[in-house]
Amino acid sequence: MSEIHLTAITKENWYEVASLHVTTEQSKFVESNATSIIQQQFEPTLQTYAITVNQQIIGFVMYNRQLEELNGYWIYRIMICDSHQQKGYAKQALKLIVTEMKQLARKPLIIAGIHRENHASIALFKAVGFINSGHHFGKETAYILSINE
Repeated sequence: MSEIHLTAITKENWYEVASLHVTTEQSKFVESNATSIIQQQFEPTLQTYAITVNQQIIGFVMYNRQLEELNGYWIYRIMICDSHQQKGYAKQALKLIVTEMKQLARKPLIIAGIHRENHASIALFKAVGFINSGHHFGKETAYILSINE
Protein backbone atom coordinates (compact mmCIF):
# COMPACT_ATOMS: atom_id res chain seq x y z
CA MET A 1 0.00 0.00 0.00
CA SER A 2 1.24 3.49 -0.83
CA GLU A 3 2.33 5.80 1.95
CA ILE A 4 0.01 8.67 2.82
CA HIS A 5 1.26 12.08 3.97
CA LEU A 6 -0.33 15.25 5.29
CA THR A 7 1.10 18.13 3.26
CA ALA A 8 0.85 21.86 3.90
CA ILE A 9 -1.50 23.79 1.66
CA THR A 10 0.50 26.51 -0.03
CA LYS A 11 0.10 29.14 -2.71
CA GLU A 12 1.54 26.57 -5.12
CA ASN A 13 -0.95 23.77 -4.42
CA TRP A 14 -4.13 25.37 -3.04
CA TYR A 15 -5.89 25.41 -6.41
CA GLU A 16 -5.24 21.72 -6.98
CA VAL A 17 -6.65 20.97 -3.50
CA ALA A 18 -9.66 23.21 -4.16
CA SER A 19 -10.32 21.38 -7.44
CA LEU A 20 -10.66 17.92 -5.87
CA HIS A 21 -14.17 16.50 -5.69
CA VAL A 22 -16.10 13.63 -4.18
CA THR A 23 -18.91 11.71 -5.85
CA THR A 24 -22.20 13.50 -6.53
CA GLU A 25 -23.85 11.46 -3.77
CA GLN A 26 -21.14 12.40 -1.25
CA SER A 27 -21.21 16.11 -2.11
CA LYS A 28 -24.30 16.61 0.05
CA PHE A 29 -22.29 15.56 3.12
CA VAL A 30 -19.18 17.76 2.83
CA GLU A 31 -18.39 21.36 1.98
CA SER A 32 -16.15 22.00 -0.98
CA ASN A 33 -12.43 22.20 -0.32
CA ALA A 34 -12.46 25.77 -1.67
CA THR A 35 -15.00 26.78 0.98
CA SER A 36 -12.93 25.06 3.67
CA ILE A 37 -9.71 26.76 2.57
CA ILE A 38 -11.46 30.13 2.74
CA GLN A 39 -12.95 29.28 6.15
CA GLN A 40 -9.48 28.52 7.50
CA GLN A 41 -8.31 32.00 6.46
CA PHE A 42 -10.86 33.54 8.82
CA GLU A 43 -10.65 30.97 11.62
CA PRO A 44 -6.93 30.67 12.45
CA THR A 45 -7.39 27.78 14.89
CA LEU A 46 -8.32 25.54 11.96
CA GLN A 47 -5.56 23.33 10.57
CA THR A 48 -5.74 22.25 6.92
CA TYR A 49 -3.69 19.77 4.93
CA ALA A 50 -3.64 18.20 1.53
CA ILE A 51 -3.58 14.43 1.68
CA THR A 52 -0.89 13.11 -0.66
CA VAL A 53 0.23 9.74 -1.92
CA ASN A 54 3.43 9.44 -3.94
CA GLN A 55 3.54 13.27 -3.98
CA GLN A 56 0.14 13.43 -5.69
CA ILE A 57 -2.65 15.38 -3.98
CA ILE A 58 -5.61 13.05 -3.48
CA GLY A 59 -7.53 14.56 -0.58
CA PHE A 60 -8.07 17.23 2.03
CA VAL A 61 -8.48 17.43 5.79
CA MET A 62 -9.36 20.19 8.25
CA TYR A 63 -9.58 20.10 12.03
CA ASN A 64 -9.72 22.61 14.88
CA ARG A 65 -6.77 23.01 17.25
CA GLN A 66 -9.06 24.66 19.80
CA LEU A 67 -11.50 22.96 22.16
CA GLU A 68 -15.13 23.14 21.10
CA GLU A 69 -18.48 21.52 21.84
CA LEU A 70 -18.40 18.44 24.06
CA ASN A 71 -15.02 19.65 25.33
CA GLY A 72 -13.10 18.07 22.47
CA TYR A 73 -11.12 18.75 19.32
CA TRP A 74 -13.20 18.47 16.15
CA ILE A 75 -12.30 17.06 12.77
CA TYR A 76 -14.25 19.25 10.37
CA ARG A 77 -13.45 17.67 7.03
CA ILE A 78 -11.80 14.66 5.52
CA MET A 79 -12.20 13.82 1.89
CA ILE A 80 -10.54 11.67 -0.73
CA CYS A 81 -11.06 12.59 -4.39
CA ASP A 82 -13.55 10.25 -6.04
CA SER A 83 -10.91 8.81 -8.40
CA HIS A 84 -8.80 7.67 -5.40
CA GLN A 85 -11.52 6.22 -3.17
CA GLN A 86 -11.80 2.56 -2.15
CA LYS A 87 -8.02 2.18 -1.80
CA GLY A 88 -7.71 2.52 1.99
CA TYR A 89 -6.35 6.07 1.81
CA ALA A 90 -9.05 7.64 3.98
CA LYS A 91 -8.38 5.25 6.85
CA GLN A 92 -4.61 5.83 6.64
CA ALA A 93 -5.12 9.60 6.52
CA LEU A 94 -7.54 9.56 9.45
CA LYS A 95 -5.00 7.65 11.55
CA LEU A 96 -2.36 10.30 10.72
CA ILE A 97 -4.75 13.07 11.69
CA VAL A 98 -5.58 11.39 15.00
CA THR A 99 -1.87 10.91 15.74
CA GLU A 100 -1.22 14.60 15.09
CA MET A 101 -4.22 15.72 17.12
CA LYS A 102 -3.07 13.64 20.09
CA GLN A 103 0.01 15.87 20.27
CA LEU A 104 -2.04 19.01 20.87
CA ALA A 105 -4.72 17.50 23.02
CA ARG A 106 -5.13 18.93 26.49
CA LYS A 107 -8.42 17.06 26.69
CA PRO A 108 -8.94 13.42 25.86
CA LEU A 109 -11.53 13.69 23.07
CA ILE A 110 -11.37 13.93 19.30
CA ILE A 111 -14.77 14.40 17.72
CA ALA A 112 -16.24 14.28 14.22
CA GLY A 113 -19.73 15.37 13.27
CA ILE A 114 -21.03 12.94 10.66
CA HIS A 115 -24.28 13.23 8.73
CA ARG A 116 -26.55 10.39 9.81
CA GLU A 117 -26.93 9.22 6.17
CA ASN A 118 -23.20 9.24 5.42
CA HIS A 119 -22.71 5.52 5.98
CA ALA A 120 -19.24 5.39 4.41
CA SER A 121 -17.90 8.04 6.80
CA ILE A 122 -19.58 6.41 9.78
CA ALA A 123 -17.89 3.11 8.88
CA LEU A 124 -14.53 4.86 8.39
CA PHE A 125 -14.57 6.59 11.76
CA LYS A 126 -15.82 3.48 13.56
CA ALA A 127 -12.98 1.47 12.00
CA VAL A 128 -10.49 3.85 13.64
CA GLY A 129 -12.21 3.59 17.04
CA PHE A 130 -14.72 6.46 17.10
CA ILE A 131 -18.04 5.71 18.77
CA ASN A 132 -21.47 7.28 18.44
CA SER A 133 -21.80 9.71 21.33
CA GLY A 134 -25.56 10.11 21.03
CA HIS A 135 -25.14 13.89 20.68
CA HIS A 136 -26.81 15.39 17.63
CA PHE A 137 -26.09 18.69 15.90
CA GLY A 138 -28.73 19.19 13.22
CA LYS A 139 -28.42 16.23 10.84
CA GLU A 140 -25.02 15.26 12.23
CA THR A 141 -24.14 12.91 15.04
CA ALA A 142 -20.96 13.40 17.06
CA TYR A 143 -18.59 10.43 16.91
CA ILE A 144 -15.97 10.49 19.66
CA LEU A 145 -12.54 8.96 20.06
CA SER A 146 -11.15 8.97 23.59
CA ILE A 147 -7.40 9.37 23.21
CA ASN A 148 -6.61 8.18 26.71
CA GLU A 149 -7.37 4.60 25.70
